[in-house]
Amino acid sequence: MQDLVAVVTSFAARLYGQRRAARKTERIIAELKNGESECN
Repeated sequence: MQDLVAVVTSFAARLYGQRRAARKTERIIAELKNGESECN
């Protein structure tokens, strides 16, 4: 049972990390776009 919990926890952490990275990338892109519009 502990092995199953460890595997599920591992996959959940990996998915959470991917979602966080995607949100961070989207935020950076949005900030870059806002910076470009302010410069023009």
